[in-house]
Amino acid sequence: MAGFSGHAVIPSLARDMAEPERFDSMINWAFFVATLIYGIVGAGGYFMFGRDVSDEISVDLMKIPEYNQTLNKIAVWMLVISPLTKFALCTRPLNVTIEIMLGIDQCHVPSLSIEQPPSPSRKQQVHIDIIPSHHAREQRNKILRAVERISLALAVVTVAILFPEFGVVMAFLGAFSAFMLCVIGPICAKAALNKKLEVLDASLLVIAIAMAGAGTWVAFTTGTGA
Repeated sequence: MAGFSGHAVIPSLARDMAEPERFDSMINWAFFVATLIYGIVGAGGYFMFGRDVSDEISVDLMKIPEYNQTLNKIAVWMLVISPLTKFALCTRPLNVTIEIMLGIDQCHVPSLSIEQPPSPSRKQQVHIDIIPSHHAREQRNKILRAVERISLALAVVTVAILFPEFGVVMAFLGAFSAFMLCVIGPICAKAALNKKLEVLDASLLVIAIAMAGAGTWVAFTTGTGA
């Protein structure tokens, strides 16, 4: 479900789109393509290795010397590069939230009041007073944003180094958090917007809550998430 748990970045994507009105079409196509790719790869792994296929098909490919080792290495390096391409996108909502809390988010030039239009001389004076201070503040905020984003990335790397095998955390993320982001959250948001909860949505919500609860219980009781 990891490929479908990107709902946290959807508001940022919608805000940054050049044509936000095409968001619905874009997100439908994105999930369609993701589902198609996941289905093809999953089916290929099952047909090649049956029920013994690993969570990562690259692990199985590397175990079989008959396969082209060059292609195997390319597949492994693609897996290494993939998180790097997603990191900035996935951490953007968190970065934006932290920047807003710290008051270093990107700001715009203050607009003049339209209630009492200033005279041309007054308008020019206000422009002279506002623009330099705005640019100076934005330059300072730009430096602080760079420091904040680098610090967050270093914090993530530090946690990964200190806790290289946090199976319980990963099991919790896969059980509770993934269901919360992929199923429970979107259904609750839809119900809140429509002011009603349909039968199908209610059924999916109950199933998702049950599966999330069961997965979370197994993760913390077994200590491995297995």
